[in-house]
Amino acid sequence: MPMMRKFLTELLGTALLVFFGVGVATLMFGFKFDGGSVAAGVVATALAFGLVLLALAYALGPISGCHVNPAVTMGALLAGRLPLVEAVGYWVAQFVGGILGALVLWGMFNTSPLYSTSKTGLGTNGYGVASDIHIGVGGAFLAEVVLTALFVGERGDRGDSDRPVPHRGPPDRDTDHRDVGEPRAQPRPGRHCRRNRAEPGVAVHRGPAGRRHRRRRAALACLSPAQTRARARIGCTGRRATNRGPGSVVAGTDVARGSHVSD
Repeated sequence: MPMMRKFLTELLGTALLVFFGVGVATLMFGFKFDGGSVAAGVVATALAFGLVLLALAYALGPISGCHVNPAVTMGALLAGRLPLVEAVGYWVAQFVGGILGALVLWGMFNTSPLYSTSKTGLGTNGYGVASDIHIGVGGAFLAEVVLTALFVGERGDRGDSDRPVPHRGPPDRDTDHRDVGEPRAQPRPGRHCRRNRAEPGVAVHRGPAGRRHRRRRAALACLSPAQTRARARIGCTGRRATNRGPGSVVAGTDVARGSHVSD
């Protein structure tokens, strides 16, 4: 089920990218919405593809990685970040999504009397007489290779940076077992220290119980060595000490709430 969810996400993302990106390209160069300015048409088409791909990356990236391009999937497969079976599923979903997006776009434009499939087209690239600079087939192929390699390399670097780096090696002696890798802050003895300062590597508790827990830890961190020994002698455990039997000492201080035992 999770793999099928990825495939459906790739299908939807590719269909949306084709619909919006190719739709803007058709309006600019097919219906001549660029006003005769090739530069305006190129900028509008580039912004359409870039902004749609950015939105898809934020919306669909956490689910499938938002490849929406068979070349990106090929790069992930060659880099070892995607198994072959999953890559084949991605390719099938991307081809189906691209065809569906183009069909919906063609059906929408075909209802206009100004649209002609042979003259207006559907925003496709070309070479020779179909190119504004009349580039040859070799030059067009080289341009596609260079631009696709740049696109795949950029997406591959971003995919590697999103991976969490696991912690390797044994923990140090001065680390907390609840958060391996973060050293615990060493408390400073004395009376003048902030009570509610959080320590790195210590779990943060919420609510009234958490506030009492933080006040207790802050108060204990402010004790000097002599006060700590005195606290141990009177048997204080964070609450007001009580009589524990014949001959025991009854303390009237509350260390956990900020009071300090005199030396």
